[in-house]
Amino acid sequence: QAVIRQALALHDTAIGLAGPAHARAALRNVGGFEIAAMSGAYLACAELGLPAVIDGLISSVAALAAERIAPGSRDWWLFGHRSPEPAHTLLLDALGAAPLLDLGLRLGEGSGAAAAVPLLRLACALHGGMATFAEAGVADGGHQEATSPEETEATSSGADMADAVAPSVHYDAVMEDADSDRT
Repeated sequence: QAVIRQALALHDTAIGLAGPAHARAALRNVGGFEIAAMSGAYLACAELGLPAVIDGLISSVAALAAERIAPGSRDWWLFGHRSPEPAHTLLLDALGAAPLLDLGLRLGEGSGAAAAVPLLRLACALHGGMATFAEAGVADGGHQEATSPEETEATSSGADMADAVAPSVHYDAVMEDADSDRT
């Protein structure tokens, strides 16, 4: 903390500034080239409408600076994980971000983002392949009650369940479609 205080005292040009000017001054004075570069990359993703997975403490510092420079950019970002570093929770709170994973990772090599990617792919596959109640032949949102033992048996059979989810798309097919869309 003493080093941070010394740096802020040395570069007090950021004091008294607000909003984007403060964020730019903080990046310029104490941010480092890598944090400024990440902030720029996150801003570019948001401007282009491309999602970005933010991973860990330093990446979240860059994300906070980017959000302060261009409010609303954060809508395009996903936060891969929560680091056990206390400052990371403060950053996530400042960004209003809920991380996808909380595994105690602090490796700093993109491992949180890499761990979150399969979860994101699964979410996309489920979203893209999930049948609606109407498509699955479910009436009243699935809240119909059986009136006889035979109906109870029929509604709980595996064959009926398989028929109900038949419209869903297989994960690999969704991923192949996603890969072909990128090329």
